[in-house]
Amino acid sequence: EEALVEGAAQAGYVFTEQSVRVMKDGSTTELYHVKKDGIERVYEKLAVNDFTSTRKRMSAVFKTPEGKYVVFAKGADMMMELNCGVDIPAVAKQHMQGFAVDGLRTLVIACKPLAESEFLEWKQEYDAAKNDILNRSERLAKAAERVEMGMEYIGVTAIEDKLQEGVPDAIASLRQ
Repeated sequence: EEALVEGAAQAGYVFTEQSVRVMKDGSTTELYHVKKDGIERVYEKLAVNDFTSTRKRMSAVFKTPEGKYVVFAKGADMMMELNCGVDIPAVAKQHMQGFAVDGLRTLVIACKPLAESEFLEWKQEYDAAKNDILNRSERLAKAAERVEMGMEYIGVTAIEDKLQEGVPDAIASLRQ
């Protein structure tokens, strides 16, 4: 996440603050304050589809200052292509291959706008899944898959994967 925030800042989008709005019913919503060209905009985080080792991606749904809904996702290139329908340009694939050769971990970033009715229908499914005691994981994965389908490519990231102390030496020993 730090690399994504730093990359966004280099593109002129500066994360300035995270705050919380308390709703009338006592629930809370996270707000993200972002400056672009000196103008601050506030985005409301509405839902998060967590990363799992099976899904190999995560996503979050936001409401923009204009009142529009958008889902952003980051994940392994293959999963983003196969499960989210992201069309990764050939030049990006070449860059990712070079990054992988350099030992960097890559992630594909994508987004998709949602109509309000589409969001509200999906949010009902998501909330029901979150409250399901018996089949929560399966239902959350299904809801995530549904909202993440048909996403548009934004870009790729590459970052050094910091391993726990001693792991690089263990891997080197195993290779010998």
